[in-house]
Amino acid sequence: MKKVLVTGCFDLFHYGHLKFFEAAAACGDYLIVGVAEDDTVRRVKGENRPIYPLEHRIALIEACRHVASVEVFSLESQLDLVDKVSPDICVEGADGNARLREILDELELNIPVQTVYTDYIHTTDIVEKILNDKSTKHIENN
Repeated sequence: MKKVLVTGCFDLFHYGHLKFFEAAAACGDYLIVGVAEDDTVRRVKGENRPIYPLEHRIALIEACRHVASVEVFSLESQLDLVDKVSPDICVEGADGNARLREILDELELNIPVQTVYTDYIHTTDIVEKILNDKSTKHIENN
């Protein structure tokens, strides 16, 4: 069984995340999603984030048919997560994941990192659109 690992905040689950999980799942047999704990999201994205608390984010991710399991990590435990999961491949979005690559180097793991390109949507852009365009009935693809 080929295990695939993706990591992220996923703090407002949206279409871009769904397509990312779908593409990542196609890279192997068992998709593991590492989701950042709330404090980590705040440290990375700012004080107003995450949009949803960890329990809600986990529930939404687990409900996605492409996801086999969910693991929680912090900035400090991301290295432990990779070591624990022992993925056969790591998948990153088009914006990359420099920390994941650093971790693979630190662990001296020769695990391939596949970049997948999907409909590129950022949670930050969605939040800004909601805040700045109160008349928006739906989110349009940019």
